Amino acid sequence: MSFSDKKKKRIKDIAVIIKNSKKMSAEMTSINNEYELELFEVIESVLSLNNPKEESATSSSPSKRPKRNKKPFRSKLFKKGIIPYNDSSIEKSDKIEQYIDKSKMPDWSKDLWRKIMIKCHPDKLIHETELSNADLAERSQIMIEASESIEEEDWDNLIYLAALIDGFTEKLKFNQQVNQLNKINNKNSKTILEIQNSLTWHWGISWSIPIKRLTILKHVLKIKNITIPSDTTLKNIIDNLE
Repeated sequence: MSFSDKKKKRIKDIAVIIKNSKKMSAEMTSINNEYELELFEVIESVLSLNNPKEESATSSSPSKRPKRNKKPFRSKLFKKGIIPYNDSSIEKSDKIEQYIDKSKMPDWSKDLWRKIMIKCHPDKLIHETELSNADLAERSQIMIEASESIEEEDWDNLIYLAALIDGFTEKLKFNQQVNQLNKINNKNSKTILEIQNSLTWHWGISWSIPIKRLTILKHVLKIKNITIPSDTTLKNIIDNLE
């Protein structure tokens, strides 16, 4: 029996929420990495005032800018006019289904994979004229993530990805699909909450509260066993960040 429109909408709504929470989680992680870098730079400034022995205490701490994920984003395959990006990955993606091991896939995940392939395969997108560049970019990314989900045997993620393009399966009970989607969303929400509660996040968002930044810095120096200079010295270091 096919799902009603209301049930499909329910699945799609949760998928959109997941999409937004996933984006927020990624962006907050990137921002928090910048806050962490800044805090380490402040610590290095403090160390430069102390002796070399204390500086070596944090020599193992990362002092370089956190590296961001430079994994190719398939949206680059589609420029204005839907011109394919000249990259060897296109040749591989043209026959991507040949590289997918379907032997371990549940029937319902195979069903979702087929529906994703129909709407998101590069051969389909390269000739698509009715979709905007943003939609093409999203579908190409869905194809990448779906392929990775299968490789990692993360079948539940296919429910989320397929729903974004109105792909649904009746081979898995509706309640089970909703429960699996909620688990994915809860994971993203947990990541966001952990970032919001982190020391580096509070450091980064406290520009207008100098006393809070001073307190955080002194706390970090204490747990790293670094001699804490006077408040005046620390305030000067913090002020120099601007």
